[in-house]
Amino acid sequence: MRKAILFSFIFIVAMLLLTSCQKKNDEFKDAQVVAKIDDFEITYKDLSDQFQKIYPQQFLTKATQQVKQDIIDDMIKQHIILREAYRLGYDKNNEVIKLAEKKERILAGSALEKREAYDKVINEDAIRQFYQLSDRELHVWRMLFRFGDDDARKEEKRKKAEDLYQKLQQGTDFKALAARYSEHVNAEKDSGNLHVVGCFDIDEEIFKQAYQLSEGEISRPFIANYAYYLLMVEKIYPKKLDDFAKERPGIVEKLESYYKNKLSRQYHEFRKSLLNEFHYTLSPENIEFFCKRAGTMKTRQDSTELFNEKDKAIALCKTDVNEITIGSFFDKAFQHYWNSLNQKRLVEMLLINDCYEELKKHKGMSEHLNELPDIKDKYNEWLAGFLKSYVIEKEVIDKIDVSDSVLKSIYVTRKNSLIFKERRTVREIFQKTEDGIKKVHLLAVKGNDFEGLEKKYQQSMETRTNGILGPFTKGPHGKLGENAFSMKVGEISEPFKYRGGYSIIKLLSIELERTKSFDEAKEELKNEYLDSNQEQFISQWYEKIKENYSIKINRF
Repeated sequence: MRKAILFSFIFIVAMLLLTSCQKKNDEFKDAQVVAKIDDFEITYKDLSDQFQKIYPQQFLTKATQQVKQDIIDDMIKQHIILREAYRLGYDKNNEVIKLAEKKERILAGSALEKREAYDKVINEDAIRQFYQLSDRELHVWRMLFRFGDDDARKEEKRKKAEDLYQKLQQGTDFKALAARYSEHVNAEKDSGNLHVVGCFDIDEEIFKQAYQLSEGEISRPFIANYAYYLLMVEKIYPKKLDDFAKERPGIVEKLESYYKNKLSRQYHEFRKSLLNEFHYTLSPENIEFFCKRAGTMKTRQDSTELFNEKDKAIALCKTDVNEITIGSFFDKAFQHYWNSLNQKRLVEMLLINDCYEELKKHKGMSEHLNELPDIKDKYNEWLAGFLKSYVIEKEVIDKIDVSDSVLKSIYVTRKNSLIFKERRTVREIFQKTEDGIKKVHLLAVKGNDFEGLEKKYQQSMETRTNGILGPFTKGPHGKLGENAFSMKVGEISEPFKYRGGYSIIKLLSIELERTKSFDEAKEELKNEYLDSNQEQFISQWYEKIKENYSIKINRF
């Protein structure tokens, strides 16, 4: 007996020593320097972390030597490029400083929003709870008795559920009672069968109640979704889970879908409270002025001198910390919404969003959320990536020779493939009904002015172009485009179904296929030349600057 105890003791001590040695060995290996650039060291742990980013489901110990070498080479390259950006002082460039400050504010605002909205729904407690709940699926049967927001009905339904619970305790069949008394749709047919469900398949409270039951066990009455429930678990199906760290990303993804509506409500409430906190107010009169003036634009070119300097200073909305003027708003909104800025509701929505984004950043910075460790890490990662891109742009891309002499030689060889395809321009009249378009078509073929008819009878929501579409090539615009390419100039089409209504078109012009001039093709040629050659120029530049650094790679 003593020998057995002694042997067990020796075995435990040996295992502890082995574990301790293994831990020390791992720590030693992690600290091993695998590469050095001047005085900067890349450790085995750095290599391992980078490998996991690229191959998250694999192990570095099983990777080929070539894969390891490729990753080390790229890490060295990225470090040297970043060092070059700092050496050349691009971190002190005014443009970079302004962009960096802007990014820092964005990250602080995002951190605030995450804390006040996302984290109140999806947090570590919720993730761990659903990790536990994910360890099984359940075949569940249920009865429900709705009471809504009526207190009198609530008591009535509670008594009903309690009475049925007592009958179930006396041995009455759950399915038979559910078929007869449950108030859900199709109760008589399905007898309350919820089938086999997991924690992400049904209401959270219902699954939590079911999770506590053994096979064949029946729950006491409980409230969920303004109703009393009774549950029975017929069978439990255990699921094998990986450790929490591995399962966590998948659980978070499922929770974001599961709590989609809850998240949306939380974000909405935070937005509303933030706007109220800083006393957000719209200026209806100024918005009305802006929309009327914006509505006069027929094309993008009409934006020139649309607002004078005095107009641009007019405030559309204000908060305690900022205001949005016509000038700043128009510059931002024009690119994507130029032909809709006459719509008051859209403008108000865009203004609310712009104010919210600015207030979010302001409050995030005022609470020093930019100083949080994870936010600093995100900022530093962004800055390193931006500086590397910036130094490449300034030292390589901008210095590539794309002069006319270079591009003209390319143009000569590519000329036959630089083609403007045939394009056509039409004027369309849209009507919501077939009878309406037939009436307009009859007037058109009788010789009435088509442009005048468009002004009088157009029912399309977009009227600023006076019904003109084009010039466009063959292919787009469906039936309208198909008709356009089968007509002669001046011809009027027969009525045809289009965009949920009916249309007729008149062909206004045809631009025949032709070769692009050098000036027309110049930008295209420049972009193609840069795309096809920049990697070569970057590589040549890197090999040159690499000579300025002492690089040593150790065996690993």
